[in-house]
Amino acid sequence: MELISGEQRLPSVRGLVLLRNARARAFAPVDVMRWLRLNRLGFQTPKIDVFLRGAAPLALEFLLEQGHQLDARISFRTACDQPPPQLAALQQRGLFDVFLTPPDVTAPLAERWLDAASDAGVPVRLQVHAPFSFDAGAARALAERWRDRTVVSVNIALTDPFLELPPSVGQPRSETSAAAANDLARAVAAQGLEVNLLFWPRALLDPVNQAHLVSECQFSNDHQQYEAEAYALAARLNRRGPTVARLVLLMLLNQHTSYRNPIDRALFPWLINHPWVHARAWALHKVTRYWRPRNRSRSEAQTETPKRTQRSAQQPGAGPEADHAGGSRYPSREQPKFYDPIDRERLRLDETLAALANAARETVTTRPPTRDLDSSEYAVEGQAMMQMPGGNRWYSFTNTEKLSSPLGRLDPPFTIAATVGGGSADYIGFGFGRQRKVLCPMEGYVHKLLLHVARDGRYVLLRDDVPMRPEVLERGMYTPARLGGVLEPQISIWNIDGSVVTQAVQIWEGAGEPAATENIRFSVVMVCTRYARRMQAALRAVANPHGVPLDRIEAIIAYVPGVDATDDILDSMGLAHPGLRIVRSPFPPRNVHSKGLLINESVRMASGEWTILLDADIIVPPDLFARLAEVPEDVAFVAPEGRKLLTRETTARILLGELDPHAEWEALFKGPGEYRLRETFGVPIGYCQCVRTQCFETVKYEEHEHFEGADYRFAVDMEARFGKARRLDGLSVLHLDHAGSQWYGTARQF
Repeated sequence: MELISGEQRLPSVRGLVLLRNARARAFAPVDVMRWLRLNRLGFQTPKIDVFLRGAAPLALEFLLEQGHQLDARISFRTACDQPPPQLAALQQRGLFDVFLTPPDVTAPLAERWLDAASDAGVPVRLQVHAPFSFDAGAARALAERWRDRTVVSVNIALTDPFLELPPSVGQPRSETSAAAANDLARAVAAQGLEVNLLFWPRALLDPVNQAHLVSECQFSNDHQQYEAEAYALAARLNRRGPTVARLVLLMLLNQHTSYRNPIDRALFPWLINHPWVHARAWALHKVTRYWRPRNRSRSEAQTETPKRTQRSAQQPGAGPEADHAGGSRYPSREQPKFYDPIDRERLRLDETLAALANAARETVTTRPPTRDLDSSEYAVEGQAMMQMPGGNRWYSFTNTEKLSSPLGRLDPPFTIAATVGGGSADYIGFGFGRQRKVLCPMEGYVHKLLLHVARDGRYVLLRDDVPMRPEVLERGMYTPARLGGVLEPQISIWNIDGSVVTQAVQIWEGAGEPAATENIRFSVVMVCTRYARRMQAALRAVANPHGVPLDRIEAIIAYVPGVDATDDILDSMGLAHPGLRIVRSPFPPRNVHSKGLLINESVRMASGEWTILLDADIIVPPDLFARLAEVPEDVAFVAPEGRKLLTRETTARILLGELDPHAEWEALFKGPGEYRLRETFGVPIGYCQCVRTQCFETVKYEEHEHFEGADYRFAVDMEARFGKARRLDGLSVLHLDHAGSQWYGTARQF
């Protein structure tokens, strides 16, 4: 087993789900499934511990299958109060590892679990709790036994909110526990195992052991522990009944829609913090289905430690300085750490990233910047600030994000340099719209940031010339593999401690040439989620217009990377049709159904006078853009007369390349299939809506986790605001078959 030290520490991506609460009451199976889904999709945890307490109310194989469907690796956490199951068979079904947290690590059942895991070859994470059941002299023997098993890491915890253990309070008892913890930590480290001292006051630890300290504020920034919000939720629901848990889980799942209600922000903490609400929960059932909780940041969740932890930490030597481990929110880099396959992949800095870092360094050292932004050319959005010569001072008294105004409208490739100092904050970096953030910790008093974005959207963030792994701080945030095109970067700073100063903002654009957007008149915005094959046919039609030069058109593709072959097709389209400007607008997997959000965010990239909202299965006629160019200036909303729904057979021949819609348009239009003329009472719905781009400043798509009716509502709002839509007489579109109604985010690839 290899331990690694000296690397940038990774925050945790491990979730936690309980099957029973502290009173051994089982949560409903459907709520356990919701909880798993919330951890994976909401808290973004590809690893999830399922806590086995007492007899499992669900089949363990079923839990592993659910994890597989969610693309999550399931581990079992147990207090070892039941005999171990057949771990070898469970490992074949996908069991990742086990986390043993017995009250007494020397108890017979704990020994049986350890032996069973070792016999099956299942990795073991082990946690030992104070007050200890063994004396200091037994530490070496225990460590040697764990070395000979499949133990990969050992937590030595001062407290645990999921175990009913008396805290080590009182000076004699706490000193005895601290001495045993120090002896055990030395013994475990000597055996080549990872050791973590959880929540111990720094003053009670020997100097040699202080590198192993993980304080409360560092807990979720240690990859071996738990994601902050997942842990805080589990600790709270541990003391709540199944009914309250159901309401809370429903509320949290619903929060992924864009609707936010201030009443919910008040009701949510009230519900979760007051046990007596159990008796009234049923009366609230009908309204709670519409509740959405506030979207809390990681830094907020990290401050919420269970009351038991807070009480037991108040021992001799405890205090802000002792508990904070020197002020860093990350554990020591000098601590030797074990990395499982998921964390090892996160740790890896691949060759592409190294090449991007070299390109960034070459850009800033060999070329002058194309823009030097002084303090008057950007501001802090919605926040008090002090403009000074050469810099701006940001003020904040909350732990939220603060953003600068956009630093420009940039088309990759580009490089941005900014210096942040004169104070402290938790995280610094750049934001791109509501969701996309590229952030790193602010560990020093001053840092120079360098963000380099390549032509294909791949990027690297350097802090003081060192490549950093971007942090994901909040459920709604997304750190994409590519940043896409036409970006409006903003400086993003999280949890400012009073104030900080930004200065020396410089921008390098391309090779010095201006962005190629001056000639763009038509922006086609296309949402593609598992429609890649049909999107290819749709894009080929866009790339072959009649009567309009191709350099007047751009295609903005909103998609979720990895769910289909969209990236490959866009690469091929760029090579086959270099005159067509293609802009990528990537989104995270959780937005695969959020078509309204994808449209609104992607429209911000549009450079043309007209924006054409086009479904990925629609083939436009060759003269669409020429007809749009003839529309009078006082018309803001345009749509085709109708659409021809092609048959499955015709669609198949188009997708296989046997039919060319561009060359055989009239024959396809007159051939087999259903024609729909001005459907939905004449309101232009979303398969093809042509809108003056400036209209999106006042009318937007509704953003939900579905798309039912959103395109109709948008059209109604457009007509109410800008007048009746103009139909293009004699012009219709072809609609490729896709096996029935698929309004959004299909499960199959089409």
